[in-house]
Amino acid sequence: MRSFSWPIACPTVRATTPQRSTVRASAAQKPKNLFVFGFGYTGLAAAAYFQREGSWSISGTCRGEEKRQSLETSGIQAFSFDPDNLLGLSAAGLECLHEATHILSTVPPNGDFNQDPVLMAHRNVLQRMGGSLEWAGYISSTGVYGGWQGDWVDESSELRGSSQTATARIQAEAAWSDLHQQAGFPTHIFRLGGIYGPGRSAIDAAKAKGPASSNQARRSLRRYTSRCHVHDVCRVLHASMLRPCPGEVYNIVDDNPASRTEVMAYARRLLSGTEASAETANLTAELEPMPQQAMDAVEQKRVRNSKIKSSFDLDLQYPSFQEGLTAINAGIMLPFQ
Repeated sequence: MRSFSWPIACPTVRATTPQRSTVRASAAQKPKNLFVFGFGYTGLAAAAYFQREGSWSISGTCRGEEKRQSLETSGIQAFSFDPDNLLGLSAAGLECLHEATHILSTVPPNGDFNQDPVLMAHRNVLQRMGGSLEWAGYISSTGVYGGWQGDWVDESSELRGSSQTATARIQAEAAWSDLHQQAGFPTHIFRLGGIYGPGRSAIDAAKAKGPASSNQARRSLRRYTSRCHVHDVCRVLHASMLRPCPGEVYNIVDDNPASRTEVMAYARRLLSGTEASAETANLTAELEPMPQQAMDAVEQKRVRNSKIKSSFDLDLQYPSFQEGLTAINAGIMLPFQ
């Protein structure tokens, strides 16, 4: 199988992942087949990560034919899946799904149908597979916690998601959890913070130098945003596969919730090669405590990550945006290399 490669030239850098030798030893004894519903950014990162691990067969779904062909060229068996248009897996896709030992779903809820698209299309198939799978993961979002006026939240906190998107996420989590409880499906739920990494980071936004999008402007109002480097996301998924605990929920975030203003200022300093920039003078003022009315207007929270560390004996490769952006600026493209 040819390895998936990120389309940017960079030096080969290997990260140390806990228990990597254990994974390869077990993989040599029994082939591992990962089926990914949704080859978006996180799905592609997982594919690249496990291809580098060796002894993994990667397959999954995408929408466009051009992307499907690109994935096939990279050694990934891909099948069309477009639940928006009621297009489920073909017979060949279902056959490949049945061969999976591990399943990862990165597909977000479908607002048109108010359901999780994967379960809407193939719940019965997955229910029958439950006992034969080693592990299954559902990618959710820390947005399910809603606003907490800047307080810390963890996996046991009340879900206060107030937006339609957050409500749909909460319902999707419940549906995947229900599949575990009713059919023994080995569901693990991962609530991700703001995902960044090579090709999708403040470094790339700073290089673009264009006006902020409406989403970026809205995020700039937040004093705190919990983030996670996509390579650490993959490492946590990997660690969970080694120590499966179906029914559990995990936050995947780094140690340092920070504002977009702070992150962008750091990215621009890295790009300029200086210790400070003109923005630094304005940074302190922008990070002053916000009035309560402003805090209430946006979803403010800080998300704890202690559970992934204690459950998997795992140290983050990029414990804050500083390490993550510094690596990206230096050309380290993990896991896309």
